[in-house]
Amino acid sequence: MDRLFLDANILSAAYGPESPLRRLWQAKGAELLTSGYAVAEARRNLEAKEQQGRLETLLADVRVVRESERRDLPAGVTLREPSAWCQCR
Repeated sequence: MDRLFLDANILSAAYGPESPLRRLWQAKGAELLTSGYAVAEARRNLEAKEQQGRLETLLADVRVVRESERRDLPAGVTLREPSAWCQCR
């Protein structure tokens, strides 16, 4: 079975009745997943009650999973500091 993670952007865009993203809900053999964080953000993105209602209907067929817990990296794996590769400032 394929698992598809739907982030807040997908959830926010799929609420529309004509949205092509709604095809994800009809995918055979696919489990739709999201996080509580993504759901909360999608709800904030939609202002109209009608939009929010359609989102809630879609969420009935989506499994909300816990955000992953922090884990230590495996032995021998290191990450460079962002300043070494990113112009983040």
